[in-house]
Amino acid sequence: MTKTVVSARSFACRRFARAICLVAFRMRSKKGFNHASREMLDGWISSSEETLPEQLYRPALQHFTASMVLCLQGNKRSSTVRGYSAPAGQSGIIDEFARRWLASKHLEAQKRARPISVRKLVEIERQHIAFDALLLPQKGGGWSLAAVDFQLVLPIPIADTHVDEIDHAVLQLLYQGFSAKEIAQHVELSHRTVEHRIERMKARLGARTLPQLVALSIANGLSGKDSPF
Repeated sequence: MTKTVVSARSFACRRFARAICLVAFRMRSKKGFNHASREMLDGWISSSEETLPEQLYRPALQHFTASMVLCLQGNKRSSTVRGYSAPAGQSGIIDEFARRWLASKHLEAQKRARPISVRKLVEIERQHIAFDALLLPQKGGGWSLAAVDFQLVLPIPIADTHVDEIDHAVLQLLYQGFSAKEIAQHVELSHRTVEHRIERMKARLGARTLPQLVALSIANGLSGKDSPF
């Protein structure tokens, strides 16, 4: 009889633990720009001229991740409601960019009197910046609110980054996850020669590691010539 009771309790505990894990997973899965922007957009649709910005962004804050910034633009200045919190040492630059982007779009949003949604890759201050953004203007005019999710922030190499056909092939194979030894077999060069070419490209791009070389070379090849504002 005692064994049966213990077994039943153990089974109930396991079921409870699984239920808690499922709830936690569902809560985590609802975080991100898509969920936050949908929450804010739904609030904007049902808003009025008297709606305060806090009424739009407070329900959405639970969906924000470390890569997202929330900014508010008034008649005279923009402010950061929630800043970039990923531990990458770039929070000041990113928060400032988000405020400047909102300020540059504020009058357009007021004139259009409807939300603005963008996905852009830009170059500014020697940085590649890729981001998604949703801007919501107050109905009837006044403030504007923007949620910005930063996908990529990488420095633009200052040196000449032109590569020859072999270096290009090496980079393409690195993108596919091949090691230096495997790349050497593909391009029919020695392992040492491939390593030398990789080190030379790292020096030209200012990369300290192989992952940084891959990231910088991809960023350098992206089309980011559009004006950021």
